[in-house]
Amino acid sequence: MGKTYSEIAQVFIDVEAEMYQAENWKGFQAFRVIYIDKPIEGIIKLGLASTFPIGKIEPGQYVTVRIKDRDATYYSNRHYSIYQFDEATNQIFIAVRVERQGVVSNYLNEKVQLDDEIYLSAPAGDFQLHKDVRQVFISSGIGETPILPMAKMASEENQAVIWIQNYRESSGSALKAEISQLPSTVKMYQNISETEGRLDQNKLEDFLDGQLFGQFYLCGSPEFTIGIKKALLEIGVLEEKIHYEVFDAPKMSTIFS
Repeated sequence: MGKTYSEIAQVFIDVEAEMYQAENWKGFQAFRVIYIDKPIEGIIKLGLASTFPIGKIEPGQYVTVRIKDRDATYYSNRHYSIYQFDEATNQIFIAVRVERQGVVSNYLNEKVQLDDEIYLSAPAGDFQLHKDVRQVFISSGIGETPILPMAKMASEENQAVIWIQNYRESSGSALKAEISQLPSTVKMYQNISETEGRLDQNKLEDFLDGQLFGQFYLCGSPEFTIGIKKALLEIGVLEEKIHYEVFDAPKMSTIFS
């Protein structure tokens, strides 16, 4: 005899309940602004603290910020990667690139002050470390945000770490202070497009020195990510070893077709 409607409905209810249980918290919750910094033009860094346990956060995850300006009719949401977190003190730190037409980024940059409240979703995202003997990170601009905690964790777990970071201009990193605190075992390479040209296949080959083993993580604009993935495939990196997070565009399986 087939299952009744109520039994089928209960299956969906149970699945949904499991999904909520997997989240660190439900819906959007208030966080107090405890830190504001504008290290370089166009970037704002925010430290946010909750009054409740934030639970376990995986390096590479992001939160969704929800704001509603006084004159706005609707809420506006925007994802921002977590560059630092402290589960013991329930603190999350994000870096925001201020977009010309960005409702959320401009609100955060122009109106948010210390002790204000900002509403965050629970951390999400599958851009996370895959166990291996070596981790290679390749990022551009604000794409360094999720890479920083991933590189930190990999080094703490005694995995070999290479981080190749591209910047458009010599003003460089918004996370310079945090990156400087990484262990010396993290091999850092930088490319400044303004003076050194784009990060291309030849430069990647030089940085990697023929060593193509391990896991590769790409983070940046769609154009950057597509170009770097193609270059890695050309020099012999296996496709299943390449993982990516695309900023400014939906993450679609067809993006590299």
